[in-house]
Amino acid sequence: SLLPTLKRLRLLAESHDQTLTLAQSKSSQAFSQGLICSLLVPLLGVALYLLLPEIQQSRREWLLANLGALILAGIGALWLREMTDAARWGGVPEGKRSWILSSQCAGERFLSWVRSGAPPDLAWTKTCQLLSQETAELAFLWGHSLWETPQKSLGGGPAEQSIVSVGVSMRKAVQASVMEGRPCVDRVESALLALRAELSAHVDRELCLLATRALKPLFVCVAPGLLSLLVFGLWLVFVETTGGGTSVGF
Repeated sequence: SLLPTLKRLRLLAESHDQTLTLAQSKSSQAFSQGLICSLLVPLLGVALYLLLPEIQQSRREWLLANLGALILAGIGALWLREMTDAARWGGVPEGKRSWILSSQCAGERFLSWVRSGAPPDLAWTKTCQLLSQETAELAFLWGHSLWETPQKSLGGGPAEQSIVSVGVSMRKAVQASVMEGRPCVDRVESALLALRAELSAHVDRELCLLATRALKPLFVCVAPGLLSLLVFGLWLVFVETTGGGTSVGF
């Protein structure tokens, strides 16, 4: 069973890479829009400085105001970048993204051992032992023994719950195989295929919601920077025109 298993693992890695590439291309539009909005801050600062001569009388104050607005825009751009990266992975946190491949590789290991003639319960134990070396938390949630009390889920998003659920489904399939004497290979393969479909659906859902969620950093960080810069520029003009050219403290 070595060559079929290696072929399946290769197809798994290739499909995972294609999914990430496709998700990156879909999320690049939202990220580029956020960057363009962030670039409006320095463009507005330069435009107001050139169009309004009164602002040139308070260069230091205007420079500090532009710096503060640019920092807000930078925070919004970083926030948007994190949201885009999370959407590419279906909402899975960075510390748990290894679960996606580890869970599917664990399923392939189990199938290879069963096809090699190992008993299903022993193959499950070996699978969880190797999985604990990669992701101990996921192996804990799956359960090393077939007959121990199921572990409670530690929470998380829908994609994380799907990864935990596939382990529970595989475990039930092995339990039924041991008690009823029926093969479990088909049920485990179906569970792995269902996991891939669910993860792809989670990625598509997060990418569809990204366009709406991207408005939050724009309204929280970029828009206040633009408005505050415009208001401060108008205030400088007002002070300079009514105060006889008196410089304004910042």
